[in-house]
Amino acid sequence: MPKELRILVDETSDGLDIKLQNAGYYAESVKKLRATDEKMGYDYNIIEYAKKNNMVFITKDKEPGKACKANGIDCIWISDDLIFDKVILPELESLKK
Repeated sequence: MPKELRILVDETSDGLDIKLQNAGYYAESVKKLRATDEKMGYDYNIIEYAKKNNMVFITKDKEPGKACKANGIDCIWISDDLIFDKVILPELESLKK
């Protein structure tokens, strides 16, 4: 049985939490957490929250993305390299046809 994923969406991808919820995922928003808890204004606390709650952290921000990867925290870091490999190159290849 596959594990249920719990997702924390960084402010850099605000609104993605709603799309994930509509797709059937449990997702929380850093922006909403920060509105109720001032400690969530710090990247360290956000990353610790994701770790403590066994969440996948989705971010476009370089520093939290690198910190998650370095500390073994499940993370989808939407970096320029990822966009290039997964979006731009495939789109360019399809336009060649």
